[in-house]
Amino acid sequence: MPVGQKKIDKYFDLVIRYREKYPYFSGFKLAHQIYKENKHIDTTQKTFEEIVYKNLDRLSKPNEVNLDLDIKDEIELIPSAYKDRPSFIIPSGVDLLGIMNDIHIPYHDSEALRTTIRYFKDRGVKGILINGDMIDCYPLSKFHRKPDQTNAFFEIEHGRMFLEQLRRIFPNIPIYYKFANHEERWEMFIENKVPEMAGDPDIYLDSRLKLNHYHIELIKDKRVIEFGRLNIIHGHEMFASSGAVNLARNYLLKSFDNIAFGHFHRTQDYMKPTIKHKNLGSFAIGCLCGLSPDYAPLNDWNHGFAIAKRDNEGYFEFENKMIINGKII
Repeated sequence: MPVGQKKIDKYFDLVIRYREKYPYFSGFKLAHQIYKENKHIDTTQKTFEEIVYKNLDRLSKPNEVNLDLDIKDEIELIPSAYKDRPSFIIPSGVDLLGIMNDIHIPYHDSEALRTTIRYFKDRGVKGILINGDMIDCYPLSKFHRKPDQTNAFFEIEHGRMFLEQLRRIFPNIPIYYKFANHEERWEMFIENKVPEMAGDPDIYLDSRLKLNHYHIELIKDKRVIEFGRLNIIHGHEMFASSGAVNLARNYLLKSFDNIAFGHFHRTQDYMKPTIKHKNLGSFAIGCLCGLSPDYAPLNDWNHGFAIAKRDNEGYFEFENKMIINGKII
């Protein structure tokens, strides 16, 4: 027979006292402890277990039972230093986006870069995303550096000249510049080597490149870029071995969403349907730098860029282009 409400109410105060005394006991263990220490309980042990469970259930419903218990020990924590990293959303008016990455000025490939810009112009892109590593920041690298190539201001000036020309060719469309691991070399150098200068905004790379002057929008802090249902990153934000055979597959498994990225200097596509036949795509984009640098003369890189087109619902088409012998394929 079910236990009557009167009997449940009869032991309510007793259960509360023991719950305060033994807050980490399970309901079963709590019932046995109470039953063992209180000989006046006028039910069987099994029935009393049900009474305890019923009263514990009431304790978890504060709207039904107002216990009016004070919390004696508040947990006091220092303010969190964590900062959220919201996505950067490319406005809906930009429905045809040209994406280029890994130019590595002054180690760029001039013909591949010209080919890409001409194609963007011919296609009438509504926006351009420079998706990281536009300049190399070779003089600030932590790796071996040749003494005759250690002029950081030379790099920055050539990067600024490129942005000036790009804005002249595309005077009326949004241009976005995502800082990636090579641009981050500049900021890390300042903060590690000359922290006294870290508070001066004019010393940072966006100021040195005059992004505001050319109306180029900066994207920092490893933020994901949303282009409708497509997520775009540079590639250094998620760890993957550069020696992986199928980077596009790896990044799809890591992101569990549509994703496009550069960083690895080679073109790959990988498509996978979900159990509900929703297709997910991952796209590794080629580079626009020289293909045989001193630090990696033998590699599997290729020149490339991308065009992304989207509709009003955010569905997209992705053209992952390769440049081989000056021809776009």
